[in-house]
Amino acid sequence: MLDIINRELDSTFLCKIYMSLQKCIEYLGNNCLTPELLDFFTNLTISQLDEYIQRTKRRTEYRNDQDHDAEDEENLQEEEADEDALLNKISKAIHLILKTHGTAYLPYFNNLVPIVDRFMNEINDIAAIQWAFCVYADLIEFTGVTSWEYQGHFLEKMVSGISSSTADIRHTAACVYAQACAVAVINDPNSLISKSLQVSQYQTDMA
Repeated sequence: MLDIINRELDSTFLCKIYMSLQKCIEYLGNNCLTPELLDFFTNLTISQLDEYIQRTKRRTEYRNDQDHDAEDEENLQEEEADEDALLNKISKAIHLILKTHGTAYLPYFNNLVPIVDRFMNEINDIAAIQWAFCVYADLIEFTGVTSWEYQGHFLEKMVSGISSSTADIRHTAACVYAQACAVAVINDPNSLISKSLQVSQYQTDMA
């Protein structure tokens, strides 16, 4: 199944493959994937996400073309709908792997971090930014206080997202922020994590 992901280019079919993978993980349960499979899944997913970024950039170029018309836009919107569906399935697969493998997945998740950060910082796409926030939300939920090791990748972007002019980004950023606060306080109300989050909240409130 994972090998099919490596070869497949059609986003609609890829959605079905990722969905099948989710069902397998749900059925098999905790720690069901070997280190080799976790590494294989991660590398394949990185490749798919990189392709998404390239296609998003191409759509932006098409839209900036002076010959771009209503029919072209309709085709681009259909393509974007398929892309968003694929992102959703990839997100759910990562969610399930973090849920069933917890901190054991982190050595492989480290390889995902650069491209997740590209989704937040490199392309001006609401769905992509939301997707990246949701990945870090899963990281926080399923690895707890260990996730703070990654705060340099998401905290600043998350705090600035709370005041975004885009409602969807504000909502997602606020939810992830609240989740990070909850994990920090539950684990240790007096920890540096909690204090850092409180400072971030104060700065946001004063902005």
